[in-house]
Amino acid sequence: MHGLDTYDYGARQHDPILARWDRMDPLCEKYYNISPYVYCANNPVKYIDEHGDSLTIDEQSVLAIYNGLEDGSHVHMRFNNGVLDPSSISDAVSNSEDIFLQDLYEIAINPQMVEMKITDVNTYIMDGKYIQDETWTAPYDIDYSKEFPLGLDMPSGLTISGNTGQTLFPLNVGKGPKFSTNNNIQININGKSRNINHQTIGIGHEFGHVILFLRGKKYSHPNHDVDSFINRRVNILKKRLGYDN
Repeated sequence: MHGLDTYDYGARQHDPILARWDRMDPLCEKYYNISPYVYCANNPVKYIDEHGDSLTIDEQSVLAIYNGLEDGSHVHMRFNNGVLDPSSISDAVSNSEDIFLQDLYEIAINPQMVEMKITDVNTYIMDGKYIQDETWTAPYDIDYSKEFPLGLDMPSGLTISGNTGQTLFPLNVGKGPKFSTNNNIQININGKSRNINHQTIGIGHEFGHVILFLRGKKYSHPNHDVDSFINRRVNILKKRLGYDN
């Protein structure tokens, strides 16, 4: 329009005559060592930037997802530059009742971009005003049957204590005080303990928040329906990974 004759790709405009972007990548500050005018780190033969916002892959998150799948699952996830190709797991999803795999697929096919990483530091925008880094403490396994005398009104058996992660939503749609640092949903999984089971269960928990949000339902704690929805997912993973509760 207005005689510009450029293609609108949402994130920025492309000039077909020059075959160049005519403005900077809006998320160029994520990649200081790359020109803000290039596409796919200037290597479109190797990379596919499906959503225009991510060039990295968190390998530990991939391992933690595989760790949580049912035994005997035949799943081979393909990633384009860190973005899951949902077609790579669609057949497995159609032949499985694994809620963890179903959640993964539902998130992958939704147009809302979701970023996930395992990290020791939870970075977010506080109150919509400034970026803050919160260093997590490590979650840990605890066996209540050994830690507390019998007869007390306490859980029994092996479980996990501590924070396993947090989902951050964009400022324009999320509930504060903590927001994602860009326009995507960001799942930050606590990797401080270096225990892949903790990471897997953290992913299952945060998937619950994201699924509820994508379905247009209440998604935050404390809320009975939210708690029940997420606890169901967490408990399935805990049992699968050898925890009692």
